Amino acid sequence: MRTTGTGDEFKIIDPKQVAIDGKNWMQLYQTLTTYISAARKGPNRIDSIGICKKIAGKYSAKPEAFKAEAIVELIAQQLSVPTKSFTPHALKAALGCSKNEAWQDKSKAIFNADKGIPNFGDGLDGAAAAAFGAFQDE
Repeated sequence: MRTTGTGDEFKIIDPKQVAIDGKNWMQLYQTLTTYISAARKGPNRIDSIGICKKIAGKYSAKPEAFKAEAIVELIAQQLSVPTKSFTPHALKAALGCSKNEAWQDKSKAIFNADKGIPNFGDGLDGAAAAAFGAFQDE
């Protein structure tokens, strides 16, 4: 997913997700390297990458999520792209959720209110919320 802006100017400019076989780490590495390298050029070039850090513990992510996160960090370092991390626990505060409001619902209401992005809940809600939260103080 590619986004631009911060705060009230934040918007999703490309909701595309990278989909690969979950066990083919070289394919993920090659696909993301190509995608990030290309995204560093042109008028909509990326300046940094937001990474939603997975938390260990009772509700931790699967090991595959940690591996994918490490691959993104490695590629960013190789391509000299700054990264900014954000934790899932901070999503509710970043989105301004009420006490009983789920961050997923708030993300959909803010970033896909017109339902213009199909399958928004398939990981895109978290990616959009993390990008918004990670870059809101810039």
